Amino acid sequence: MSADTSSRIAQLLRVVVVVFVAGGTVWAGSNSPEDQQGLSTSETRRIPAANIAVLEFKPPDNIRGEMRIRTDVDAEDIEIGIRKNVSNILDGERAAKILESITVKTETSRDLLRIGLQTPQNPEWEGSRIGVAVVFEILLPPGRTFRGDSELYDFDLRGPFREVQIYGTYGGIQVAGVTETANLRAEYGALTLADAQGRIELNNQYGTTTAQNLTGLSTPLKVRSERGDIKMEAVAGAVDIQVDDGLVTISGWTATGRDSRIISRNSPVTVDLIGGEKPNVMIRTVDGDVTVTTHEDFSARVQSSINKFGGGYIRTRGLPLKVTQIDRHALEGVAGDGDGLLDITIENHGSIMLRGPKPVVREDENGSI
Repeated sequence: MSADTSSRIAQLLRVVVVVFVAGGTVWAGSNSPEDQQGLSTSETRRIPAANIAVLEFKPPDNIRGEMRIRTDVDAEDIEIGIRKNVSNILDGERAAKILESITVKTETSRDLLRIGLQTPQNPEWEGSRIGVAVVFEILLPPGRTFRGDSELYDFDLRGPFREVQIYGTYGGIQVAGVTETANLRAEYGALTLADAQGRIELNNQYGTTTAQNLTGLSTPLKVRSERGDIKMEAVAGAVDIQVDDGLVTISGWTATGRDSRIISRNSPVTVDLIGGEKPNVMIRTVDGDVTVTTHEDFSARVQSSINKFGGGYIRTRGLPLKVTQIDRHALEGVAGDGDGLLDITIENHGSIMLRGPKPVVREDENGSI
């Protein structure tokens, strides 16, 4: 992220923080009071950032909200904007008591800043139509570590961060800008990571996992999913992907000589290779088609096989392959000098399509093709 971009983000955030400072307590009404009436309070806290390397957040499981964090190179203090909201309630006095029962605590210890929430053990909003949430807007210097753990919170982080560790149950996770380590785990929410490098692990049980612009990987990119699609774009490095039920789509992949594996039980796999010397890629599906598109300089031994009783096929289109073995259920050959390996197996049902590089359409001086 450029300094100009960071500065613009900081300016935008400071506008929000000013609202927090001036906001105080607001009673909100509408044309549909039964659905919209509520109460909101806001405040800003500033903490010297000089010795803080780690920011940690873990709210109780009986409250939802959002954790939004932005970094800025010019930030000297950590600015924490806090907004507490209660909605779907007509009794103003009762709404105020609910907000008063929620306490935000900030504690520092050595290099750690911990943000915590205290709520009643059996809050009155549980099991009712009353909506209660606490939203955090945080500005901090770049290069810090963030650790978050929540059942109901959404996380939206825009770095750069040195390290990010998040575990979420029902909320979504969005992270952009990680320089060393990202370990993101979700159960039911969408998970998105962009502009990251180093060691990366993404684990999502039932939501969609999206990764974009991941380069400089120090270890194979590890992705796990039970029932959710995996979408990756502009990835440079080795991958280790396992999914039970969910589409796997990788576009703009520069595969390196490190071992890569993609394993899917019941879903198709689509891979677009755009570069990489001596790729070593293994793809396995139990039930699911596999489509691989290669690039101009693709060089590898190709091994592909399907189940002879599965009703599928193996086809090539535009791939310059020196065939060494072929039958209805297996195809082997050499592309280029055969420096790498592309190994594809479908155990039960499915077909394999191997494509050469996409044709480049060029225009002449008059704009004609």
